[in-house]
Amino acid sequence: MLQRDYLMRRIEEMMQLIALALKFRHDGNFGSSEEAIAKAYEEVPNLTQERIATMTPKELLAYFLKNDLASPNFIDMVANILQEEGEVFLLQGDRAKGKDCFAKALELYQYVDQHSTVFSFDRLNKIRRIKEELKVIE
Repeated sequence: MLQRDYLMRRIEEMMQLIALALKFRHDGNFGSSEEAIAKAYEEVPNLTQERIATMTPKELLAYFLKNDLASPNFIDMVANILQEEGEVFLLQGDRAKGKDCFAKALELYQYVDQHSTVFSFDRLNKIRRIKEELKVIE
């Protein structure tokens, strides 16, 4: 019960920070968007933004599964952070980092899609959009 409450608080914080990052990105304020993304990553237990950047998509998912962080809602939020970070990288012209973030987000979204008891058109649209973006980047 405590673990679940803890993760729910983290998810709520991540949602607020992702919304803030999205607003800043739409306003063209990439520096503030990056700051909000960095703060959102701080909500991921025992894992830094720098460490996440060095992990493969499969390693990241394995980390969550191994460390009792396999809540579909939590993994979905991390995927949202990665997708938003990828968008910012692409808008700044860093295609390699954007592609890396999108690949990780896709892996996490697909896991959630397969293991969640809740069907989501929004998640399916995100998966479709990331796949399309990855084709363009390559």
